[in-house]
Amino acid sequence: MKNLATKILVAAFLLAPQSLAAQVSSYVCKFDIECSPNEGCQKKEMDLTFFLDGQGKAFMQGNVGLVQVVPVAGTQAFSFVEPLESGVVQSTTVLTDGTAVHSRHTAIMGDFVVAQWHGNCSN
Repeated sequence: MKNLATKILVAAFLLAPQSLAAQVSSYVCKFDIECSPNEGCQKKEMDLTFFLDGQGKAFMQGNVGLVQVVPVAGTQAFSFVEPLESGVVQSTTVLTDGTAVHSRHTAIMGDFVVAQWHGNCSN
């Protein structure tokens, strides 16, 4: 499923007018440390790729496929916020040097399952 979503996104960009395709950018994020309250911090790997379409829309390709996210730009960092149907949000914040943190605030059956991933992003 993940590969199909990526192929669809790439095909859409390739079929778009050249001016739009030229504006598309991506950020590849590689996280190698996961921290959670119950397990502490441990080495694990997770990759996320973010696509910006140049028109204000952003998408994240991760372990559950392709989802739309909200881009937030600032003077020292930029973030991608993923609002979930449950009402919680997950976010990825990237500093200007590429250092990144991905925070998950998942709610399952009325309880939080939280994790914070540390890594780097590049474009």
